[in-house]
Amino acid sequence: MSSEASCPLEENDWEDNLEEVMDLGENKDDTSDQEDSKACSSLATDLASWASQFQVKSNAIDHLLKTLQKHGHTHLPSSARTLLKTPRQVTTMQKCGMEYLHYPLRQQLLDNLEKYPVEEILNNDTINLSFSIDGLPLFKSSAKVVWQLCAVHLMPIIIFPTTLTCGNKKPTDLTFLDDIHHLSLIGGASPGDCVRRVMRAVATNIVWSHFSLKGKREKLPLIDTSVCKVIKHAVMKCKSELGEKDVECYIAETLKHVPAQLKKHVQDRLPVGLPVEME
Repeated sequence: MSSEASCPLEENDWEDNLEEVMDLGENKDDTSDQEDSKACSSLATDLASWASQFQVKSNAIDHLLKTLQKHGHTHLPSSARTLLKTPRQVTTMQKCGMEYLHYPLRQQLLDNLEKYPVEEILNNDTINLSFSIDGLPLFKSSAKVVWQLCAVHLMPIIIFPTTLTCGNKKPTDLTFLDDIHHLSLIGGASPGDCVRRVMRAVATNIVWSHFSLKGKREKLPLIDTSVCKVIKHAVMKCKSELGEKDVECYIAETLKHVPAQLKKHVQDRLPVGLPVEME
């Protein structure tokens, strides 16, 4: 003979149990939403890095984002501007007769070094930079031109702007080159050493092998270029005792020895006994 005991639940007990079940469901939904938000945030970051690394056009990014949204990634932004966090307004100033925008070189270097693996940074004691400047027409129907100064991180190559100017003609002078004092700080034990180190910071020997000071021996003339003016300005700022003609003599002497240095550099990287032929 068995006996069974029953304990009926009160109405309040049913309500408490129901609330607990409902609370558990809400917590699961919150956790799921947080995980989805983190996943989308990570996906947005990876997409932004990919777009920057491969220089993907904005219209292609817009189309990709809309496609991903259709397939469930509704947390992603709808435009490339939002994804890449492109500023809508930039503060500029008037300088050298042009509209001027400067990116501090130090901050640009730090931002770009973050893109490299830590091991690669630790294995390099020196960061090689090369500066170039040129005019870029914006429209066929307008004389407006953008002049940019770019620094190139050579191992591996990364190009980023340090100075941008925009106007209807060339800059009236070179005072817009705020980073020119970085070249003057390179210094050197002697005037010749200073010129060589500044020129090495501006371009590689491969570039300099195509130039002579006044364009002799079928080479390009360097003397009347903006690059030459930058080099002279930086050297004379470092070595105040030198005049413009003195610096030009040192530049000419440096350019004369570039082919031999370049040949030696190539020879050192080739197997022993393999001849090097250079014009």
